[in-house]
Amino acid sequence: MFIENRNGTDVRQLTNPWTMDCQDAIDPGDLRGNMNPSVSPDGRYVVVTNMSNIDRETFLLRIDLRTGAVVNLTNATSGALPVADGSGVWSPDGKTVAFVSGQADSEEITTMDMNGYHVQTITHDGYRNSSPQWSPNGEYLVYSSYRGTAALPAVGQAQLAAAGNVPKAGFA
Repeated sequence: MFIENRNGTDVRQLTNPWTMDCQDAIDPGDLRGNMNPSVSPDGRYVVVTNMSNIDRETFLLRIDLRTGAVVNLTNATSGALPVADGSGVWSPDGKTVAFVSGQADSEEITTMDMNGYHVQTITHDGYRNSSPQWSPNGEYLVYSSYRGTAALPAVGQAQLAAAGNVPKAGFA
């Protein structure tokens, strides 16, 4: 993962295959892939999906762009239960991260504060929900949801408020 100025200068590498929280007990042979970056509104942090090349578990890492400190936000069950968390996106106020959390046979849209606490599952529907995005005012989460049975999912969008209500006219 890299970051650079929008004019193409000052390229800086943010991650490598060994990027992890220093408190994680990950096998040294487990090279990590990093993807789906999301920069916080204040520009201080980036959240990335961090994937194991051994067991394909995924976590959300928060990288401090000032200090380089890495915090694993979603590994509370690492080693005890499979972890499948990814696609983190910052709320417009920078206080909350929405993400996809693999739970049993579904993928649910989930939120947490910027430190990985106050976790709340937003969808409770048992479907394959993905690609969360916040509305500009932070009132709604928009996400894709596959609700079919075919092997190859069809493309679909669902616009639901964080409270579970369908937004009214004026969604912006």
